[in-house]
Amino acid sequence: MNEINDEIIRIADDACTYLENQIERLRSVVSCTEAESIMREVSKYAFPQINCNTLFTHLVRCVKITNKKENPNSISQAKRFSYPPKHCIHGPGRMSTLDAPTFYAANDIKTSLLETDIKEGDDFYAGIWAVNDNASMLSYPCIPYAKLCELSANGDMKALEMINCVDRFPCIRRLTDLIGKVFSIPHEENRPFAENKYIYYLSGAIAHSILNQQKVTKNGIYQTEAIIYPSVKMLGSTYNLAIRPQFVEQHMKLLYVVKGKLNEGQPTFSFDYVGFNENGAIIWKQMCQRVKRLEVTLISNESGIHSPHPNETIRFDGKDYTIPMFEHYAYGKLNNQDSPLKGIKFDKDNYIDIMDPTWVRKWEEDKEQLLVHSLDDGAEIQMKATIESYFSSDGVEPEKVFGYTTD
Repeated sequence: MNEINDEIIRIADDACTYLENQIERLRSVVSCTEAESIMREVSKYAFPQINCNTLFTHLVRCVKITNKKENPNSISQAKRFSYPPKHCIHGPGRMSTLDAPTFYAANDIKTSLLETDIKEGDDFYAGIWAVNDNASMLSYPCIPYAKLCELSANGDMKALEMINCVDRFPCIRRLTDLIGKVFSIPHEENRPFAENKYIYYLSGAIAHSILNQQKVTKNGIYQTEAIIYPSVKMLGSTYNLAIRPQFVEQHMKLLYVVKGKLNEGQPTFSFDYVGFNENGAIIWKQMCQRVKRLEVTLISNESGIHSPHPNETIRFDGKDYTIPMFEHYAYGKLNNQDSPLKGIKFDKDNYIDIMDPTWVRKWEEDKEQLLVHSLDDGAEIQMKATIESYFSSDGVEPEKVFGYTTD
């Protein structure tokens, strides 16, 4: 056993020294040709396999698609929301080389949105992927140890699993810290330091090496399926996953895609369409809501706050209505979506956690919402609306979802 431990220590120490030398080389690189030379060499280096079986049941991959570059029919294919084909790769990525695509994902939507450079006001498509129950996704933890401890202290159980994995030897902790550092260097073309401008050549090569090594044991062949690495855009407070395309094809499935908008001025999202994956075809449905029942519950005027009487008259939109007449009038207007009840909106997005597939069922359950509005005479009415949510396939074509125009 000591001999095995000594060998692990030696290999990890050698890898640290090798990687430190490559980082130093990168600092003096002045051209893509030199950077590609480092990439080719590092891609062939055998980093020690340090794997933990970290289970992620659902992952999100956000993409931004604009109607200036693609045909709307592209969003009807599940493969559009997976890893890019080779012919679409025009340079190295954080975790991919020039000719080897990688499936990028996160375990929360905010991280995925930021990593995809989706900005306030942009439309986006968030694909929710499930990992098969019987799949064993061996993951290489590349998050600096101090950050792992911080995540674990905040209740992240997966971070605790990774700590247990890298805690076996100090040299392993040092190596994962070093790789995590490389994966955390911002990629900025205009920065004066070469490690910023050419960092993808090194980080992509390390990822390629880790994801393409196989370890043969008496119990079978083991291979790293995913790399867990810090989110640069979230300053390391969350993490991403880079997953082998073969694992995605064999052990993962796109459940659905939600089209949303990153709202301006606040970190919230609005969702209008959801596309369900049916054997590789995305079937889009519109997320609709209507008032199922409307009831005036309180009136606040000069006489105070009181429950309404059926024969009580209120002044609204230039006319007098009894309570039943007003409820009938407002009910019809709200469902026709041209209500004079200005400022009233159904707060549907509060019921949506797209990372939890049960939201589809929960969202369709009837919900109650309180609506408050001012009357013509300055009084206020409070209404209780029973909201029915449903998915409609009527008139939902890819062009409509896509926002396609011929301009």
